[in-house]
Amino acid sequence: MRVYRLNPKRHRATPYSGLGASSDPGRWNPSGAPMVYTSGTESLAFLELFVHLPTVTLQSLDREYEVVPADIDKVDFAVDLAHLPLDWRDLTSIPSTTQQLGTDWMKQGHLVVSVPSAVFPSERNYLINPKHPNFSARCQVQPPQPIFSDPRIIGRIR
Repeated sequence: MRVYRLNPKRHRATPYSGLGASSDPGRWNPSGAPMVYTSGTESLAFLELFVHLPTVTLQSLDREYEVVPADIDKVDFAVDLAHLPLDWRDLTSIPSTTQQLGTDWMKQGHLVVSVPSAVFPSERNYLINPKHPNFSARCQVQPPQPIFSDPRIIGRIR
């Protein structure tokens, strides 16, 4: 299965290290816990990044980010939307409940966990544990690719 990550070019050498998430906690990981956030499609990866950027222009996206796909052999655990805490999709803060879930999944030895997207809950994101002992064997990071976003997307938002 192929997953997608929009990675800052300044971190080109370490796109699947989880260091960014480790230093900047996210929905599924607390500070200090490396995790790689990926999406099931390139367009969802774009939207996941888009909602977190303060200002966006196509020039800055193309200049600062690139698509880094990876091929994973399987999903170890798929999270059912009905089993998530009520605050899982909180947009005003990062819920500690979901951070604890993500930490637990990594401690349980999962390499890849499928979770609903907070942007579109019917679509899937994939959390990857870069510290998993079988990471290199089960997750094949592909060469970076440029972002080919349609200028009409940003043009309609301004």
